[in-house]
Amino acid sequence: MPRNIRALIDCQSGLAILSWQSGTGAMQYTATAVSESGHVLSCENNETNCELTGLACGESYNITVLAEGQTCSSIATMRGHLNTGPCAPQNIEVQYGLSIGQLSWDRSTGASMYTAQAAPNLGSVRSCSTSDTSCALYNVSCSQTYDITVTAHNNVCREAAVSASTTLNTEPCPPQNVQTHLNCASDVGTVSWEESLGAVAYVAFLEGRNGHSLSCYTTSSSCSVTGLICGMVYSTQVRAIGETYNSTDSETVLFTSAPCLPDSSSVTVDMNCENATALFRWAWSGGAASYELTAISNNGYIASCISQENFCSISELACGQTYTVRLTAISDECQVTQETGVTFQTRPCAPLYVNVDLRCQPSTAVVTWEQRDDVLYYLVSATLSTGEADTVCNSTTDSCEMSGLQCGVEYAFTVTAYSRHCHSDASSTVHITTEPCQPTQPTVLGSCDNNTVLLNWNHSRGASNYTVHITSNLGYADSFQTSESTLTVELLCGQTYTFTTLGENDFCGSIPSNPAHFTTAPCVPYHIETYAECENNLGAVSWADSDGTDIYTAIAIGQDGHTHVCITNTTFCIWEELHCGEIYFVQVIASTQICNSEPSDGTVIHMAPCVPQKLVSSFDCDMRVGSLSWEATENAEMYLVSAESNSGHRVELSTNATSAQISEFNCGQPYYLTVQAVGNVCRSQPSNASVLKTEPCTPAVVVGFMDCISNIATVSWELAEGGEYYTATVHGPDGPLGTCMSWSSSCGMPKLSCGETYNVSVIASSRQCNS
Repeated sequence: MPRNIRALIDCQSGLAILSWQSGTGAMQYTATAVSESGHVLSCENNETNCELTGLACGESYNITVLAEGQTCSSIATMRGHLNTGPCAPQNIEVQYGLSIGQLSWDRSTGASMYTAQAAPNLGSVRSCSTSDTSCALYNVSCSQTYDITVTAHNNVCREAAVSASTTLNTEPCPPQNVQTHLNCASDVGTVSWEESLGAVAYVAFLEGRNGHSLSCYTTSSSCSVTGLICGMVYSTQVRAIGETYNSTDSETVLFTSAPCLPDSSSVTVDMNCENATALFRWAWSGGAASYELTAISNNGYIASCISQENFCSISELACGQTYTVRLTAISDECQVTQETGVTFQTRPCAPLYVNVDLRCQPSTAVVTWEQRDDVLYYLVSATLSTGEADTVCNSTTDSCEMSGLQCGVEYAFTVTAYSRHCHSDASSTVHITTEPCQPTQPTVLGSCDNNTVLLNWNHSRGASNYTVHITSNLGYADSFQTSESTLTVELLCGQTYTFTTLGENDFCGSIPSNPAHFTTAPCVPYHIETYAECENNLGAVSWADSDGTDIYTAIAIGQDGHTHVCITNTTFCIWEELHCGEIYFVQVIASTQICNSEPSDGTVIHMAPCVPQKLVSSFDCDMRVGSLSWEATENAEMYLVSAESNSGHRVELSTNATSAQISEFNCGQPYYLTVQAVGNVCRSQPSNASVLKTEPCTPAVVVGFMDCISNIATVSWELAEGGEYYTATVHGPDGPLGTCMSWSSSCGMPKLSCGETYNVSVIASSRQCNS
């Protein structure tokens, strides 16, 4: 029977190691653990120990060990019980108030004590211990994220049964370094602060002394408030908004709004035109300690006065100005400015920056000046250089247009400004000379021989020089200047030109003259290209379209004097029945109803050489070389010779002579020989074929058979290509003994002896050669 049973538990893995002293005769042991709840585990071993796995937490197990021998078994029970560690706490809940976290959880089986721990991302760990199922964490910091776990303990295991963690996000810390800023011009207040960790938004509160309150909400570190009451002091605090909890309010900061704007409707001005002084009055503005009144003129003059009363005056104002009044209320903290909308005018000054521009077609003068707000209207006077007053014009703007002026004369202009009570002195005088009169009777002279034309027109009054504008139907545009009433111009070919002439002086040009027209001779055709269709004796020429052309004439002249003419309104010509082996010189002429162009640059058409004639072929049987000759072809640069057999064997070569030798023939074949002449561009059609037969092939598979009764030897062989008849020869030790001839593949040789060794040869023959 096993004795002294002991159990040791591993709290982390839930594993128990059992051991005992062996019993006499035991061969196998079985340990069994049964819990109070009926959970059963067992392990087997032939040693005196074993491991129990899968122990349940918070249980008390009764341990027995069964010892088994060959015939009998015994069982022993461990004194006491095996107690496992507690179960991990479940359902952790957190109730949070500022700086205190109240924790609770479900009771764990087998636990006698609990420890709760809160670990922050920054700072100190907070913890509490209890035998109950709740405890409180004190002095929890703001702007922290705590990771909270609860560990169950008993007298067996500690620190092993740890719950799943839960997270506590505390409230953001109160915002620090709260500052305020006021934009006096827009009356917008801005509150800023340092960001608080964990804050998702902020609310700024402004509380006025009269109970007026404002707030603004933002996700950044500043926000702006509008609707401030002027002259008010606000107590300002900022609160950080967290995802779950909000911070306490920041320290209070005082914020003072701007003084109230002056009442623009209360502002008055009294202007004394004699001494150029203005007296201003206005109503008192709440919260203002002093005032600054500023008068700004339309051209930038600035004058001001400062007063702690509700009136002040400005002297030495400039004449001819329109002033706008601005009033500023000033306090210790800020100042606000009100554009009052009040304006006043001083005595008009003589108009400045008088200028006159001449619109030349027709003569119209536009007089301009600097317009002043205090002027009701202006009077413009125009006088001829002779002193005669010609015309007047009045205007309420800064310009006046005077039309109907005479061409080619000088005018003087002055401007006077008028207000309700007085007028200014006359301005400085400006002068213009009107545009020259229109040139008349333009003419153009030219010829077809060249592109030079002569232009003439009548002199125009007031013109010191002339500009001639030239345009064409093809987009040509140019202009020329001359001080004379004539001009010689070199033009481009093939265009219809329009000429207009303007008379000019130092100020402007006249109305253009009536147009004159001229058409130059057509341009010489260019980009001439020729083509030859080698097989059909066709030739063609093309060219780029020539400006100003109605029709074209293309001429092709051969070296033999043969001439072809083609007339067309397109840009190409085709000639048929051109002579083979000929070279044609080609030119193109462009024409209109009046003129012809010069002939174009010449180019040539190389026709295909003529087909070679009179082919003569022969075969040298000893050298196994074929020869071919033919007549020379006009303008052939070389010849291509081709030989092809019925079996498809083909031999080609080129030569610049009128004969050729070919050695690459196969035996026993008829070959068809042709010649092509090759020119600069084209080659001729192949010539008619000349047939050439090569030597017969050597007979093969020669076999001899001896008939000893008749002493006749029979010789046979395979028929050879090209062989017409055959000659067989028998050779003995001393030389030839006899021959036989045959038109077939065998023949007989008499008078030979049996038992002798003979050599037999066979020759194939044709009418021309032997193999």
